Amino acid sequence: METERLRLAIDGSAGLVQRVRAAAKRLGCEIVEPAPHAADVIVLEAPLAEIHSVCRRVRELASGTAVLAVASGRRAGLREALFEAGAADVVSASISVGELAWRVEGAGRHGRANERLRQLDRELVLVSSLARRLVRSGDTPSLLEDALTGLSRAIELDSAEILVLASPWRLEGEASLALRWSEPEGLTRRRQVALGELDLEALRRRMPVRDREHPDRSVVVPLLAQGQALAVLRASVPSHDELSDEALRVLYSVGSLLAGAMENAERLASLKGRSRSLEALVEERTREAEQQKQLFQEVIDALPVSLHAIDRAFRVVVWNLGREGGPFGRPRGEVLGRSLFSVVGEDAELRNEYERVFGTGEPIISEVESLGGELPRLYRVEKIPMRLGPAGEVSHTITVGRDVTEQRALERSMARADKMSAIGRLAAGIAHEINNPLATIASCAESMRARLQHPIDEDERGEIGADAVVIEQEAYRCKSILGNLLDFSRSSPEDRSCCLLADLARRTLRLLQHNPRFGDVAIELHADEPVPPALVCEDQLVQVLMALLLNAADAAAPGGTVAVRTRVGPAGEAVISVEDDGPGIPAELHERIFEPFFTTKPPGQGTGLGLAVAYGIVKAHAGRLEMLSHPGLGTRFDVVLPAMAEQPEEVEA
Repeated sequence: METERLRLAIDGSAGLVQRVRAAAKRLGCEIVEPAPHAADVIVLEAPLAEIHSVCRRVRELASGTAVLAVASGRRAGLREALFEAGAADVVSASISVGELAWRVEGAGRHGRANERLRQLDRELVLVSSLARRLVRSGDTPSLLEDALTGLSRAIELDSAEILVLASPWRLEGEASLALRWSEPEGLTRRRQVALGELDLEALRRRMPVRDREHPDRSVVVPLLAQGQALAVLRASVPSHDELSDEALRVLYSVGSLLAGAMENAERLASLKGRSRSLEALVEERTREAEQQKQLFQEVIDALPVSLHAIDRAFRVVVWNLGREGGPFGRPRGEVLGRSLFSVVGEDAELRNEYERVFGTGEPIISEVESLGGELPRLYRVEKIPMRLGPAGEVSHTITVGRDVTEQRALERSMARADKMSAIGRLAAGIAHEINNPLATIASCAESMRARLQHPIDEDERGEIGADAVVIEQEAYRCKSILGNLLDFSRSSPEDRSCCLLADLARRTLRLLQHNPRFGDVAIELHADEPVPPALVCEDQLVQVLMALLLNAADAAAPGGTVAVRTRVGPAGEAVISVEDDGPGIPAELHERIFEPFFTTKPPGQGTGLGLAVAYGIVKAHAGRLEMLSHPGLGTRFDVVLPAMAEQPEEVEA
């Protein structure tokens, strides 16, 4: 059977009306005027300043409608006053739309259950008026006693007796209760009374049966409800009298009314039991919901991050303890339910970011420097979309802020350590390489000094000039080698610019051209394919490529090859790869290859920082450092960076 739509009325401010309408939309409610009996539930705003008038309003409405009071503040005794006035439920003004919908639905069930009880009460009042004093007390025995007393006075009976079956709705040979009224004894009660033949015959035939010996003075009337036996009514008049047709009609009518009253009493008891069960279930579910809400709040408060969530109207619905601290923190009670921009101030860029998350369903990650404290702090801020409900659209955005100041400082420290290690390796190669030009310079200088010890002719002057040219060339060669080392080792700001990966590869190879580790390893550069530029810090990317190339040189066999390739990735990214033909990396080490201080090299030949630092640098550029390795087939590292559509004039990190 189709469930009747819940009728909902709203009495409050425009803000409350908007939220209740959102809850009504979820429930499929019908919005009606706020009047008694017109609605199943009335959502009534309860301002603190008007609490007395609100309680009067609740009492007026609660007579025919379930009232859900929305308290706009906290005050001792407020909830108790509203419940005492007749409110079905009291909620806080900061309640979410989802929980409000759940509370409205619960109040509707409560109101309809009460309405059913009121309807049954009205039916019992009607039965009471028709049977006069049949319903004076709440329990069935008292009602039957009143009926017997009333019958005895109305018909002037000699005796009247009602036998209630042990099992209602079942025809058995015994009555659990017998109520008897007689002229000399008055009312008496007995338990477990056997039914007579006339009683059983009346119940089987479902019609009144007269006594065979005294048909004019005694009759048995079955009390039936919906064709099922509940009890029998025995009635007798004095020996000098007889049962008139009018008396029989009264007995039949009262028997029918008693059966209906007994049935209603059974139903009322059952309904009250179900109502109590429903109320207990509602209380249990409410308690569970409160516990879940408390657990949720404690969990997000325990997270070591600052976290808040907003809905599509930019209203704050979650605000954890981490968000309360810091120079820009605000107490939770001051922000819940308010627009985020009324809390942090209007920010067009921030609003655009949230609108993009709501529109695309894609998260946004950024790093923001905060200058509110004694020292600047760096925060990693993630705006994460959340979908609540079956519609699939983004309903909320969760913003998580994490202090990464120390983490970034550690990464810079690791990068400096790796850079110093690379400088040491470069210096060793340069020292080896620079010996050759220095030896040539020394030899030429000795030759010139020997010639100048005696008078020289024109031929010797020409030879001295040739030696001077050689000395000059070799000196500039040393200067070039040392200049490359100085360029790499010199600290520089982390400015990012639009660069071609092929140019970065050539710059790195020039730095390594004198390194003895490449003495018997061939280096191939494949940079013919057009690759879009990337926004990078050049020195950091050179450091990444240097670490990858030195590792590749160590892995390659004597006479092997190290290949450097630039290409376009499957999603249009700018990719540069470093590949060797060495033995490859065992599969069990793949997960650890980017861990800091993890190395497969012998002691003294590796710090274990190169790949870890390279991974951090690439990730800081919103890129990926990927590895592909198979035993016996070599290893390839891919640096995947977001490509730029066009080159900006000037971009700073």
